[in-house]
Amino acid sequence: MSSWRPSGGFNGWYPKLSLDGRYLISGFGSVFIADLTQGVERRLSSGPGFHGIWIGREEFTFTEVIVYNQQSRRFEGSVRVWKVRATLDYP
Repeated sequence: MSSWRPSGGFNGWYPKLSLDGRYLISGFGSVFIADLTQGVERRLSSGPGFHGIWIGREEFTFTEVIVYNQQSRRFEGSVRVWKVRATLDYP
């Protein structure tokens, strides 16, 4: 893909490319991943999610803030299965 324009819901704050340059994770409030070769976008978090980063070739992590008690949860996922799971550590 030579160019990509995010859809109306995609939040482009703090973008990070995957190691192979195929995927872009970003977001501030909601976390999204875009497959730049297919032009497909997926919302990973409906908020409040932050700090999406790549921790492997296809694996990513991000945090969500629980507003009421001011705690955070960290999630991990993979573009192979497009599911995220909460981790046991609390950042």
